[in-house]
Amino acid sequence: MAKPTRSRILVVEDELIVALLIEEMVRDAGYAISAIVRTVSMAHLELAKRNFDAVLLDINLDGEYHPELADLLWESGIPFAFMTGYDYLVEPRHETIPLLQKPFTKHQLADTLNTLVRVGSSTYRPLLGVKGKNDPAPAKVRVTALRIPSL
Repeated sequence: MAKPTRSRILVVEDELIVALLIEEMVRDAGYAISAIVRTVSMAHLELAKRNFDAVLLDINLDGEYHPELADLLWESGIPFAFMTGYDYLVEPRHETIPLLQKPFTKHQLADTLNTLVRVGSSTYRPLLGVKGKNDPAPAKVRVTALRIPSL
């Protein structure tokens, strides 16, 4: 009988020490790391490989908010959660995305990963809504707490 594979998590985090701590916490939660990437361009390369089951995405990479990464994940139906250490403004279309406020606990991370993996890419997108072509220009929303969509 084949050994079951652990779900793989892609971590997009520009702070090396923080990324290594997250890696340890992800492994402790029973998941595997597919990769850790520190830049937007590296994230695009890893996203193209699709060798992961869910993504942990730092909202702020290299000092800038990159909603296009979240849009790419969302439109591809890839389960993901934001991570941030700041009171940060996100686009309204992203306000239902789970958010881990740094510093977060092992239990908060494990709960978020369990939700992402359980929901899975085939059912994740409808839970979040679908971005329409004619949506008005987005306003900003302040996000400061852990958000996990209810199932």
